[in-house]
Amino acid sequence: MKSIFFNDKEVTGFFRAKHVTVPQRKVDKYKLYISALYVSIQNAILQFLNRRIYSKRKRHPNRILVFRTGSLGDSVCATPALSAIRKHFPGAQITLLTNAGGKNLVNPVNVISKNLYDDVIDYLGVQPFELYKILKKRKFDYVIQLPQVDASFFSLIRDLIFFRFIASEGWGWKISRALLFKKVLEKNVAYPNESERLINLAKENGIETAENKFHLNISSDDKQKVEEYFLQNGIQDKKVITVAVGANSVKNRWPINYFEEVIKHFHHKYPILLSGGKDDIELVSRFNGMYQVYNTCGMFTPMQSALLIKKSAVALCNDTGPLHLSYAVGTPIVGLFASRDFYGKWFPPENSVNRTFRTPDIDCSLCFFNACSNNICMQAIMPSDVISAVEELASIRMKPCE
Repeated sequence: MKSIFFNDKEVTGFFRAKHVTVPQRKVDKYKLYISALYVSIQNAILQFLNRRIYSKRKRHPNRILVFRTGSLGDSVCATPALSAIRKHFPGAQITLLTNAGGKNLVNPVNVISKNLYDDVIDYLGVQPFELYKILKKRKFDYVIQLPQVDASFFSLIRDLIFFRFIASEGWGWKISRALLFKKVLEKNVAYPNESERLINLAKENGIETAENKFHLNISSDDKQKVEEYFLQNGIQDKKVITVAVGANSVKNRWPINYFEEVIKHFHHKYPILLSGGKDDIELVSRFNGMYQVYNTCGMFTPMQSALLIKKSAVALCNDTGPLHLSYAVGTPIVGLFASRDFYGKWFPPENSVNRTFRTPDIDCSLCFFNACSNNICMQAIMPSDVISAVEELASIRMKPCE
């Protein structure tokens, strides 16, 4: 079993996909068409309901509710679409509705630039009727849902109906992923990444977007803390490599001994910054005391970690928060992806400098959120291939990053 090395793919219109290969087998071709028809019918029903029960859209709504759930990567990926919404409705008050938890470091309040919204409603732990009363008091006249990529048809219908009691106008209820004949789709369809998907959704609803640019909530205090760390460790004038070994899901983790091979290859040449949260401290303990290896896990907030990555020549990450922060701040990325989801869904955007690895032809691929005790798809990504990719991208930045 061999991992495959991917580059950017050409955009096509099918499924809003980046690339589609027409299957040679007739039966697979029919499955592809049936799956496309299935999604089209679901979206036609959603569009019909949207037009039927919501009013025609005003040119200048006063109070807009934007519904976006998820964690760090979900918030980062939403910022280009949020920026476009803000520019399209410059005079409106924009409220974010989320469920991240107010004290959570990855709450959108701590991630998304405050220039993109006016306030936040966090409904974590709030019962539906209580949420209805909270939202109704705010007198929103416009609602936008930026749905999760795995949002189901029935959950979108539920949300579409619920938000009609909150606002008279709205959009955003669209299916983005088909599971019918998923193995055929996996072999033949490459999807846009999450930020591009949300930008496409905005464009379809009349919101023009100039560029896929990210907007993070980075403060002057964040910049000072990271600068001080680099100065204290004497690496401010050196080219460094950031490595994030953790991931929210165990199945998304590249084997730690593979990471060890990569770190041992580079740490005499480049300082290595280990990035992650407190949950990663034990995972990286084997690297304690290694020459030019600096463990920052649990030391920095997500936005401070973004600055640390920004000052790096290249970042090596699993499919987790630091990967999304990397392309958001413009740092070249080597991304390691499990085969749990479709190709391209959570990849860096094509306008970033990246090398991504995802193993094809795995019998248990597209397991999504199912438990996994043996992630053979990640084990098939060889350290030697990753080392070559890191070396290539590290050479792009000839000087230490500012």
